[in-house]
Amino acid sequence: MKKFLTTFALISLMSAPVMADECTEAIGLQALDILSQELNVSYDVATTWTGYEEENVKFIAKKGEVELYQTKINTGSDVYALDLTVDYMCDVVDYKVVNESEKVKQCVETCYAFYSKPSAEFKYCIASCKGKTLNDSAR
Repeated sequence: MKKFLTTFALISLMSAPVMADECTEAIGLQALDILSQELNVSYDVATTWTGYEEENVKFIAKKGEVELYQTKINTGSDVYALDLTVDYMCDVVDYKVVNESEKVKQCVETCYAFYSKPSAEFKYCIASCKGKTLNDSAR
């Protein structure tokens, strides 16, 4: 009996990350479907977007019986971040969509409102909106 439990525990531990590996393609396709519905765009048009591919679906964490994933889909005009809650059947059971391009635009507008253009603070503010450091933005 002890050998059986040890073997069962070992198999359980080895198969724990399998859900993440097996689900990423299905999650990416569901994310694409979700975003196409949110934007009222046909699925055929949506398949021309990038970011839903399996390698772009990132596992974030396991939370109880569900796992959290994120992907960013580029529609050509905007980039959307999708936070996805996935059950053990690889089905998205909850999601949140954020227009990343709009967030950056609002951040930049705030920089223009609060800082004078040639200042170091202004440059730092703009760089931080784009997720860069001052060293990155100087390149």
